[in-house]
Amino acid sequence: MTVDYANEAVSACNSFMALADLHQDAMDALPQAVYLCAGDGRVVRFNQKAVELWGRVPRLGGPEERFCGSYRLYRTDGTFLPHDQCPMATALRTGESFHNQEVVVERPDGQRLTALVNIAALKDAEGRVNGAINCFQDITDRKQAEDRRRNLIEELNHRIKNTCAIVLSMATNSARNAASIDEFMPRFEGRLVALSQTHVLLNEGRQRGATLRDLLMQQIEPFQDGDNPQVRIEGPDVEMPPRLALALSMVFHELMTNAAKYGPLSVAEGQIAVAWNLLSDPEGDRTLTLQWVERNGPPVAAPQRSGFGTRLIKRTITGGLDGQAELLFEPAGLQLRASIPLRN
Repeated sequence: MTVDYANEAVSACNSFMALADLHQDAMDALPQAVYLCAGDGRVVRFNQKAVELWGRVPRLGGPEERFCGSYRLYRTDGTFLPHDQCPMATALRTGESFHNQEVVVERPDGQRLTALVNIAALKDAEGRVNGAINCFQDITDRKQAEDRRRNLIEELNHRIKNTCAIVLSMATNSARNAASIDEFMPRFEGRLVALSQTHVLLNEGRQRGATLRDLLMQQIEPFQDGDNPQVRIEGPDVEMPPRLALALSMVFHELMTNAAKYGPLSVAEGQIAVAWNLLSDPEGDRTLTLQWVERNGPPVAAPQRSGFGTRLIKRTITGGLDGQAELLFEPAGLQLRASIPLRN
């Protein structure tokens, strides 16, 4: 639907150009941003929607205003796109038209928008290019929605794989010291219930009145053996506000899943030590420091590229909580060192 709409706008603009004089009110009546360039690239006409998208008003006919009225342009991969290399410049140089090309427009205030551009080269009776017209629209919201959908699908796939791995690990751990099926079943069922409670917390997105210790115990319970605990925790009572509680639950869940699949919880002798502290500065601001240290598991090697789980942990702490996180892939075991500011 967007494609047809853009092509219709280009056709409408070409019809206008057939007139001896293209009036500004006709330009402003178009449903999309539009601007025209002369054969040498000078911007000679634009409408109000173009100004709104650019975030600035270019000087008509100015030699410095060539090929586009935007402040800066970038390619969709984030690399800088000089104005004299943009699709409009190519259209004026070659006579080629462009349909549904994506470029990133940077406004003077630094905001970046994704624009879908449709450019038609304009030729005289002898076939020489004497100008070009660009009809373009802001598709930033659509691109962001596509990114969110892609991230949700990636996270869903990741969680499904993790859940299967966790269930397999719990079955293995439950059977390790069970003498019979009657002894295995209650232990395995209890861990499944604990796992389901963890997923309820993650899916509901809320946690009230929980301490950091509560959050850790909720994640540990599906893997913990009362006679031989593999996870040891140490730290003061710290009340977690809902947003922080949910974020840390996701981090702990990811760490426990990784430990069960590849780390110390995949073997009987493996150990995890979790310690935290609460620091205060002279202004009264508090910072939570956290250490997660794995030992006695399979040898660890740094991955060649960051997986989804690693990105999730870092993104949650640094992006979502404005903290700092360092993941160390030591041969003896994975380590996480994090500091998170606690704010009201």
